[in-house]
Order: sequence, then C-alpha cells, then structure tokens
Amino acid sequence: MRAGLVVLLLSASLSAEVLVLKDGTHYSGTLVDKGDAWEVTTKHGSLLIKKSEVEQILTDPKDASKEVDALRAEAQRLYEEGCAKDDADARNATLDAAIKLLEKAKRIYTDLRMDFTANQYAWLDDEILRIGQGIKLARDKHVLGGQRITDSEQEYRKRRDALKPEDADGHFALGEWCEKNGQAGNAKGEFEAAVKANPDHAKAREKLGHVFHEGKWMTREERDRALAQKPPDPIKPPDPIKPPDPLPSQKTPKEWIADLKSTDPAVRKAAAEGLLGTPEPAVRPLIEMLKIEVDDAIRKAAVATLVAAKGAGVVAAAQDALRDPSLATKFQLDILDICDQSGEKEEIEFVAKVCLYGAKVEAQAKAKDVLMKHKKLAVAPVARALGVKTPDMRARAVKVLEEMKTKDAVRAIIAMGCRMGDFDRDTQNVHKECQDALQRIGKPAVPLLIEVLGNGSLKKWAAGMLYYITSQPIGSDHPAEWKKWWMNNRSPDDDLAEE
Repeated sequence: MRAGLVVLLLSASLSAEVLVLKDGTHYSGTLVDKGDAWEVTTKHGSLLIKKSEVEQILTDPKDASKEVDALRAEAQRLYEEGCAKDDADARNATLDAAIKLLEKAKRIYTDLRMDFTANQYAWLDDEILRIGQGIKLARDKHVLGGQRITDSEQEYRKRRDALKPEDADGHFALGEWCEKNGQAGNAKGEFEAAVKANPDHAKAREKLGHVFHEGKWMTREERDRALAQKPPDPIKPPDPIKPPDPLPSQKTPKEWIADLKSTDPAVRKAAAEGLLGTPEPAVRPLIEMLKIEVDDAIRKAAVATLVAAKGAGVVAAAQDALRDPSLATKFQLDILDICDQSGEKEEIEFVAKVCLYGAKVEAQAKAKDVLMKHKKLAVAPVARALGVKTPDMRARAVKVLEEMKTKDAVRAIIAMGCRMGDFDRDTQNVHKECQDALQRIGKPAVPLLIEVLGNGSLKKWAAGMLYYITSQPIGSDHPAEWKKWWMNNRSPDDDLAEE
C-alpha cells in the first residue's frame, strides 16, 4: 500500500473486499473469479483486473496488521538505536529512518480506513493517532546538526542504564527527574516503563493520563468509549422539596413575607429560611429584600430559598428588578449565583443577557463564568446575539463563543462568519471578528469548516479559512482530500467538546 492511492469506494458494507494492485491502486467492491482475472463491481460499474497485477486481496483491515506491526517493531528498534547515539547527524539519520517506517505504517491504516468506513473499524482511527504520536516522539528526539548530546541527556542515560526493567518505582522516579529537567519525551517513556513493569502502578498511570474505571486502568478515550456503549442509568427525578411539618407556633407564608421587612436581622433571616419550599408568591418579596439587604448571612439564606424556587418565576422577578439602574452590583451577583446553582434553561438564557448586554463589568464577568459552567444550555442564547443590531453585542457574543470552544459554539461562529452580501461596515467588522476567532481556535475548527465545503455558495469561503488555519492549498472542490488531511494530521488535543 503506497501514498497517493486511487480509492474507488462502495457504500460501507461488511462484505466489501479490497483488491490491492502492485502499483498501490485500491478497488473496493464485490469480486468474482474470472479465471486469469478478477471482475470487480464498484459503484462506478464493473471492470476486469488481471490477477498478475494483483498484490493482495483484503477482506478485513486486520489482514494488514502483520505488515504494520513489523514496520512499527523495526521503527521502535531504530528509535532506540538513534536515541543511544551521541553524534547528531547519525542520531538524526537513524531517527529519520524510524519516522519513514512509521509514516508508511500510518499510510497503510489511513488508506484502509478510506476503504473500511463502518463503525466496527473505528479502531483504525485510534491506531492512526498512536502511530502519529510515535512520529512526533521520534521528531522530538532530533538534535540540531553538529550538536552533541546535552549533559542532562547523558545524565538521563546513565540513570536509565542503571535501572532494571522490572524496577517500576525506579523508572517512575526517573520519569519525575526527567520532568524536572525539561525532558518530557523521556519522562513519558519512563512512566510507560514503570507501567510495563507493574501494570497497577497508580502514580505512573496518573502521569500518563490513565483513569481507573470498572476495576481496571485505561486511557480516557477507552473510558469514554466504554461509557458510550453502556446505557446510562435512568435519571431519577429530584425529590420534591417538602416543607417541614407544621408546628402550632409556625407562621404562615404571608406572615413570613411580612417579616422580611422587619428591622430585626434575626427576624429577617428566619423569614428568609422559613419561606423555603413555599409557593411562588414568595419569590418577588425575596427579590425585593435582596435589593436592599446588607447582612450577608440574610442574603445567603434568601439566595438558598430562591435557588429552591428556580425557574421562570425567579427570572421574571429578577428582570423586573434589574431595570432599576441604581441597583448595587452585589444584587446582580446574587441573582447570577441563583441562576448558576439552579441551572435551568430560562435562567441560563437570562445570564447570557447579563453577560452580553449588562452595564456592570463585575456582573458581566460573573455571568461569563456561569455560562462557561453551563455551555450546553448557554450556546443557543449567546449565538442568537449574533443577529442583534448592536455591533458591540455581536462582537462580545463572538468572544464568548470562542472561549466556550465547543462544537456548537464553533458552528455558530462559522454560521456568522461565512455570511455573504453587501452589509454595512459594522456587520462586516463582526464577520471579521468571527474569522479572526476561527483562526485563533485553529486546528480544532478544521473538521467543522470541512462540513461547510458541501455548501456550493460557501465552499470557497470555507476553503479560504482552512488555508489560513492549515496553510494547505487543497482548494474548495476537494472535500475528500481535506478529510484525508485531517485524518492524517489530527491529534487528541484537536477534538472539541460536544457541550
């Protein structure tokens, strides 16, 4: 399997076979033996291929695993040999040879993934990423021409050579020494050696980013896949807030509401606590009290009661109160705290308005912090602000979406940034803000921009943004080439969160 393969794909099928020619060409489809030739039926039609031109027939990507494993084993040998050399030129040449083998192994799996697209072959994606990480590790071991191995590297090798393979704690301690001395690649190798010697070495596992899940250690990606395959536990609705059993001396809600205006702080605090679980008519009196209350303990009690009364009623009362421009910032922060703890849709939409349209800087900052904690609910109301008339608000919405950095947030930035037409200067400036945000987000935005290549009127804009981010002059009419580039160049750090 070679670079630049011509791939003719059928729709994903468990029964598809792949005919690999000696010149590297792939034909994926249904095969029929015609004596000295194979008849291949693809979605483009049927054709005859002489058997003398065929290198191999693959029915499963695992058929190529033996070749890939051999390439990786030889690359590992060259990597270790190169790292042990003191001469810079000899070291780099040996490491380059290892990189070349790894790149060949990566191309084999990348080309196979283009043929075998069903979900059951998703393991190819993981292998491609691991090989890519090996390439990066080998490149990191290069030294500038003419340089000698540093004293720190020589000290590392001396310590490494003194260790036995089964000394898990020794390898872990050496890994920590490497971290302190700026040798991240060597540190990772030592932590892996510690895990190889003792698979249950918790500290080494944690250094490698592993997690303990269902009785065993695994990578975060493996844990996430296991969770995705396991049906979620049924969500139990929260128990309704039950007011305390009435006592002969207990006051009615109307009496508690009246006590909120008392001059005695103890009475006001008891009233704020006594209204917990009462019907919604208590919301507005509590809001009114918060507007002027100076005692922090009483404010805290009122906030707790309003959190329990969460929902549209709290939002409506807060919106009415915030129309008063003379309100202290402390009141706005209390309201934002209530919305944060409740986490209801209406409340997060209200927080978005404070963040984007609020006049007080402290409240805007607090609102943005709340939005970052509730990204799943916050993206939609922030994205809607991209359509308001005030350019400052639109620009502020772009910055908040950029900071969220989730798939939906980036899609919203793309939707605003790609709009075409004869707009006024302010709107053009907002579009420029979106495009600048996408460039700052960088590679994580690439797969979402590739999605836009399917839109005939926007594909040139999307290709332009892809070029600014990646410097790859692939063009707007080659989405398949963009997808292949992304598959070969993505890393785990480039994946955006769903929320």
